[in-house]
Parts: sequence; structure tokens; C-alpha cells
Amino acid sequence: MVGNLKKLKVFFSTENSSLPKALDWFLDGALIFLIIFTPLAVGSVGLISRSIMIFVIALIFLAWVIMQLLEGKKIFFPSAIIVSLLVFSFLVLLQLISLPASLVDFLSPKASLLHGALALTEPSSAVFFQLSINPHATLSELMRLLSCVIIFYVIINHYNTKDKILRLITIIVCVGLFISLVALFQKLFWNGKLLWFIPVNSTRSPDMTFFWGPFVNHNHFAGFLLMIIPLSFGLLLSKFEKLRTLPGVTLGKRLVRITESREFLPIVLISLSCIIMTGMLLMTLSRGGFIGFAVALVTFSVLAFIGGLVGRRLVFVLSALGVIVFILVVLVAPRLEHRFSEIDTEKIPRVMVWKDTLRLAKDFPVLGSGLGTFKDIYPAYQSGYGKTFFSHAENDYLEVLCDTGFVGFFLLLFTMYLYFSHVYKAWKRRRNTFVKIITVGGLSSCVAIAVHGLTDFNMRIPSNALLLAIISALTYATVFNLKTKKVFSKKF
Repeated sequence: MVGNLKKLKVFFSTENSSLPKALDWFLDGALIFLIIFTPLAVGSVGLISRSIMIFVIALIFLAWVIMQLLEGKKIFFPSAIIVSLLVFSFLVLLQLISLPASLVDFLSPKASLLHGALALTEPSSAVFFQLSINPHATLSELMRLLSCVIIFYVIINHYNTKDKILRLITIIVCVGLFISLVALFQKLFWNGKLLWFIPVNSTRSPDMTFFWGPFVNHNHFAGFLLMIIPLSFGLLLSKFEKLRTLPGVTLGKRLVRITESREFLPIVLISLSCIIMTGMLLMTLSRGGFIGFAVALVTFSVLAFIGGLVGRRLVFVLSALGVIVFILVVLVAPRLEHRFSEIDTEKIPRVMVWKDTLRLAKDFPVLGSGLGTFKDIYPAYQSGYGKTFFSHAENDYLEVLCDTGFVGFFLLLFTMYLYFSHVYKAWKRRRNTFVKIITVGGLSSCVAIAVHGLTDFNMRIPSNALLLAIISALTYATVFNLKTKKVFSKKF
């Protein structure tokens, strides 16, 4: 077997050396397809679109494994973050394994009671139970979770050049701009259907005040843009960094040099993209999105200062963007103020749902009721709005607490701590300007969606969860994989 594998490596490395390159192109193309397809497919919340996403990710992983084997490289690279994600995945898998009734009764008495009630009609099922009260839903969520883990793993191990990382970031920003324009035209020419052909719930009327793009919920559209905008700020500043060495004695001559530079058009286009996406984010009137965006701006500015990136050019660029953002905020301020005043009378009473969810979590304290089972168990704990069906906890963290118990909840927090601490410590040691700026943008994106998760459930939307996996992995790859000789010599 080993001899055959060696012969296979030799064959592909000599006679068919183009195969690894073709696999590399396929991997990039498939990843770009996912970035474009998943949000346009209504966030990929449907069974068909979600299945396509998982299938393409499986192909990406297969292509990467074959590339590793042909090049004689390792397939598994031990990492504390990956191990933590795999442990969390194993916890979800444990919820699907049939365990002795006595063990289930010890780990989750409430789940044991529910299974026992069902066992009145099926006595044979009383011997072994599953911790998940809806194994089908948990299996579906496990597949999606593993898909995001795989994408994260492939990117942090495969994307090791500036060109690859820059290309993917540019694609993400272009997709954010495109979907923002689609949202704008969809609103102007609304015919009662998403993207003009996908039927939506009849309660969504054409005179709706929100902008929601290809998503069913405007908050999820806000979450999608929230992850892209800080990254686009980083991309914009990385382009400005290239202008630092342009010659010119006077300001006028330097401006002429800038307009003649190859970077001038990209800077203009990225600047317009930042403005359009920011305007569209504010027009979603998502309160959590607005708070997340404000935190992202503060995070970006603080990290830029800590990283020694605060120079005249950066101050000028941030000031110009700040003025534009301020104008956009002023324009939508009355509507945002009205939105914040609706907290006590909103259709979705989040505070009530959060209190009910905490009561639910007390009954499933160790390992939860099963990932993805909130909609099945919550009606039994719902204290109001009896005619309203709540499929999610309106809080990513509380829903994880409910679904996976305190073990899963602390695993989630521990994984987040590992990621931010590892990336931040490595970032402080880097001196390359591109690395430092892109990492600032990526970390700000992750912080923004983490804040938004306090008031919404973006991570239960496949397209948004996948985008977070991609952006966080690109940020990780930027700070750890790019080995450049050029160092940061003076303030940008």
C-alpha cells in the first residue's frame, strides 16, 4: 500500500505536474463560488442550498487532501484552536450516540423524562436513549458545524501567500458591494419576492421600512455586511500603504503622483464600496448591527494605535471615513432613534425569550437538549406571545447554552479566547504593514459579529457562519502564514 502511494506521488509529480495546480484552482474557485452562492441563496437556510454548500465544502476538503498527499505534506496539523473546535464537535456527536438510560438520566434528567414519555408506546426504546431530543436536527447542525471547521482548517493551512489572501479578501468585498446594490434595487423595485422570484411570508409587505437584501431577516443582512465592512477598511488602508513611497516634494506633486498610480482606481472603488456597504448597513435599521458597527470602528482604531499604524495618512483616511459615516448616521438618526424606542413594544420580545431560555438551560445544564433543538423544546418554556413561534433564542450565546449545556457554552468561550489571544499576540510581533493592517480589519470583523451575536442568531444562518469561518481563517493565515522580509520601517 505504501509502495503504491509512493508510485502515485512520483507519477503525478513528474508526468502530470499540472494536477496539483488544477486542484489549487479548483479549491480557489469552489471557495469563491461559496462566497457568492451562499448569501444569494437566501442565506442558504433552505435544505437544497444548505446541502449544496456542504457538498462543495466536502469537495474542497477532498481536493486539499489529495494535494497534500501528492506533495508529501502532512494532513493534520495540531493546533489548540482546531482541537477545541473538534472537542466541541465531539460533544455534539455525543448527543447523537445512543447511551444507556441510566447514563442519560444522570447527564440530562429532563431528556430522560422526555424519552421515557415516548417509551410508553415503544418499550424497547427505554434501554438506550440519545441526549438530543431531536437527533435529526442535531445531525443537520453537526454537518454544518463540521463544514465551517473544515473551511477554517483548509484556509489556515493552504493560504500562505499574499496574492492568495488578497484575492479572496477582494472577492469578499466585491460580493458585499454587489449584494448591497442588489438590496438597494430590490427595495426600489420590490415585487413582494426576494430577488424578484423567491416568495416570502405574506407579513412582509412592499412598504416595509427595512433593507434586507437576499435574506429573510434584515438583521442577518446587517450581520453579513457587518463582517465585510471592517475587512474592507483594512483592504483600503493596505492600498494606501503602497502610496507611502511615492516621490514628490510638494503636496500638489504627490497628489498628481497618486492619481497616476496603479493603486488610485482600486482605492476609489474600495472607498465607494465602504461607503455603500456602510450606508446599507445603517439602512437595515438593525440595532444590534449598529452597535456592532460602532464597536468595530472603536476596535479598528484602538488596534491601529496599539500596532503603531497611526500616522498622518491613516489619520487622514480614518477622518475622511469618519466624516462620511457621521453623515450617514445623521441621515438615518431619526429612524434609528425610533427603532431603539421600540424595544419595549417590539414584535419579538427578546428579553422575554432570553429569560425563558435561561429557565430552559437550567433543565439541561450539562450537555444541553441537542444542537439545533431550541425550536422543539422552547414552546414548553414560552411565557408569553403564545401565538408566536420562536425558532431561535435571539442570542447566539444563550442558544448554545441551551443546545449544548454549560460544557458546550464554556467550550465556545474558550475557543473564542484561544483565537483572539493567539492572533493578537502574533500580530503584536509582526512588523509587515500589510499583515498588520489586514489583521486589524479581520479582527474588527470578528469582534463586530461577536457583539451582534448578543442580540441575534447570525451563526444559525449558514451563509453568515461560513463567512465568519472564512474571514477568521484568512485573518489567522495572514498573521501566521505570511513570511515576508520587508519590515515596517515608519508610521503609515
